[in-house]
Amino acid sequence: MSQEGEQDLDCGLILKQVLLKIGGSGIDDEAGWANFRDPRVLDYLLKHGREFPTQQMECLRQTPFPDWRKELNPVQCHDNCVDLRCYAGSGRSEYRIVHGWALSANGIWYCHSWCIQRTGPENIIETTIPRIAYFGFVVPDDVDPRAILFVLSTLGDLLQYRQNLAP
Repeated sequence: MSQEGEQDLDCGLILKQVLLKIGGSGIDDEAGWANFRDPRVLDYLLKHGREFPTQQMECLRQTPFPDWRKELNPVQCHDNCVDLRCYAGSGRSEYRIVHGWALSANGIWYCHSWCIQRTGPENIIETTIPRIAYFGFVVPDDVDPRAILFVLSTLGDLLQYRQNLAP
């Protein structure tokens, strides 16, 4: 195995340890790790990820915008979050996307996206079904939110570029 492959495996094991310490019994390997197959995205998650509290979680079934109502798809968390994040109305979007993992009632962690409001408390805005625990990173504003939609996407490139600019 190459040194890079070993490093990816180590990051995957570290992520499993982090998530299972929070709770649950396993990580969904069947549906895949989505963008977290990219070691740069996984590394970014390990460096910038954190647990998000579930108290005061808000569940949305449609977009909350008076001039743009759309039903949210109960099985498309990434699409729903991009819809919320990309709507700017008369200015800047009031939502930010968090990309990471969510623990379901069956004890399994799944790749997941949710939103938080840009201002005020960082309460989870869930667009599918409420989960038991959430661990992820806030997608930086200068990263195209649509990058979370495609696997493998440019998300790793965008996050690596952003980290290289940081002091």
